[in-house]
Amino acid sequence: MLDMSDEISVSATSSVSPRHRYPQADREPGLRGVPRAASSCCQGLGVAVLVVLIWACPQTPVPPLGSEALEPASFTESYRDEAVPVSGGLRKGVLAGPVTALVVPGLLTTWLPAQRTGRLCVTIESIDGRYYGELEYELQALPQGHRILWFPTAFEARLREYRARELAVLSYFAPTCDDPIDLILPVAWGDEELPGGETTLFINSQDMDTQLYLPDADRYIDCDSSPSSRPQLAYDSECSITVAGRRKTNDLVLVRQHFGDRPPPVAVPVYIP
Repeated sequence: MLDMSDEISVSATSSVSPRHRYPQADREPGLRGVPRAASSCCQGLGVAVLVVLIWACPQTPVPPLGSEALEPASFTESYRDEAVPVSGGLRKGVLAGPVTALVVPGLLTTWLPAQRTGRLCVTIESIDGRYYGELEYELQALPQGHRILWFPTAFEARLREYRARELAVLSYFAPTCDDPIDLILPVAWGDEELPGGETTLFINSQDMDTQLYLPDADRYIDCDSSPSSRPQLAYDSECSITVAGRRKTNDLVLVRQHFGDRPPPVAVPVYIP
């Protein structure tokens, strides 16, 4: 049996950021909520002319009327026409609900715990490496409970082509979004409250046999290869999270091996609502 306490502490203090760096999306400062193309075509127009011509200027979605959707403090995204290999960490996302669920572009839902520090950082990454997004939300003043996270994607049609297991969302608290992860929050696509039951961790196994260790139950769960037919370039495996403790932080651990090589375990501090 591995001595988890020693090795996990090494991983937890690692300075490696959980994020990649992709080229930023084709966006620039302009009209609020309007992507670069729309901003450019509408620049310099009077209000009356803008109202008449607004149908001709492409726009990103806006938060649903009557909702309490939170807007990101910062947001960048990119989409590549070809699937490409990407680098990055082991942990790619945690999904609440069915892995076959439809993606709802621009809307995510999660549950905020009462105890949290830092800022909420979100990365969204497609399994084939084509789409990548980075978001930050300021949530310090908000109480615990169900929250809707909105983001103004310019690639709505592209994102609708994916299922939930093919578009991993890593939502986590950290001092800054370049710091190591403090706490991961499961998310679901859409604006409904988090579904109960099924929770799935998406990982980049790096071609290693991977298991998820559950300390509370003192048992290991095998992580399986993703059944997606898309190229598996950003991540390739799924781990089903089954825990007894709800509304608490579960300090799970990823353990890997490959022909006798056993890299240090990786901590997965996830809050199960």
